[in-house]
Amino acid sequence: MPAGVSRRALFRSVLAVSCDAKPGSDIPDIELFCSIRNMDKSGNIPVPVMAPPQREVDVVRRTVDLLTQRLPESWSPTVRENVRIDGQTIDAVIELVAPDGSRVAIVIEAKMRLETGAAPDVVEQVSSLATLVARDGGGVVPLVVARYLSPPTRDRLRDAGVGYADATANLTLRLDKPP
Repeated sequence: MPAGVSRRALFRSVLAVSCDAKPGSDIPDIELFCSIRNMDKSGNIPVPVMAPPQREVDVVRRTVDLLTQRLPESWSPTVRENVRIDGQTIDAVIELVAPDGSRVAIVIEAKMRLETGAAPDVVEQVSSLATLVARDGGGVVPLVVARYLSPPTRDRLRDAGVGYADATANLTLRLDKPP
């Protein structure tokens, strides 16, 4: 290990590695792994390591950045935060417009923390909010975002047909009819 460089700093600087790298090669005591989660849409530029979000709005904005980095450049996202419909507040709505003019709305419900046991209630909440947005016409996809979502929580959301994203770059979003 280079002198004066902590193992953690070195690991953070090596977010994108070749899938041919062997654990422990070139960097003793650090197991390298292949992951596209930590890369941008070009697949070869590491995404900078950022401090954890401190507020729900920070989680929403981090998610918006994560999504827009992965969109084709020809798609146009419009983001609205704190959207009020029929007395309900939606943390954010992202409207995606494809080059052909087709549209889909992503309805975001943000939580700082989401435990697995609370996932069904949040699924009901975001689905209800998505129904409000759907009345305006067009496709609507519910998305739950949080600072971190554990694997069991992600499984529950996925099984319920709800997309998810967290500040550690875990992301699943399914569109029945992509724009």
